[in-house]
Parts: sequence; C-alpha cells; structure tokens
Amino acid sequence: MARERAEALPYPVPHTQSPVQSQHCNLIRKVLCHTGWDWGPCLMVAGISGDISLQAFSDARIDYVMTMQ
Repeated sequence: MARERAEALPYPVPHTQSPVQSQHCNLIRKVLCHTGWDWGPCLMVAGISGDISLQAFSDARIDYVMTMQ
C-alpha cells in the first residue's frame, strides 16, 4: 500500500533502508514503531484484518472470544 501511494505521487519521496525497513511508511496510517525501528521488527501486518462490525444490544452479551499470541 505504501509503495502504491508513493508511486502515485507526482514527485519522488526520499527514503532510507536502515533502520526503517518499510519504505514510504509515512504515507499510510500505521504506528511507526511497527515499520522496523532499530529496536523492533517490521510488523506491517499487525492489526485488525478482515471485516469488522459494531452491533448494539440491550443486554450484556459475549458470543465468541478468541485470542492468539
């Protein structure tokens, strides 16, 4: 996504390879520490994936909970 947005710009965006591992990360809404700073790995895929929805109920309700680490 970041590369596509950079290529769509009418001007080049300078970048470096190190320590940031993900080029043009400033063109997407992502926490910069997920892009591979000197103290952490590049985790650009971290976050919500797929469709999400927000539903309202009058009573407290938990249908399904799953966590993976």
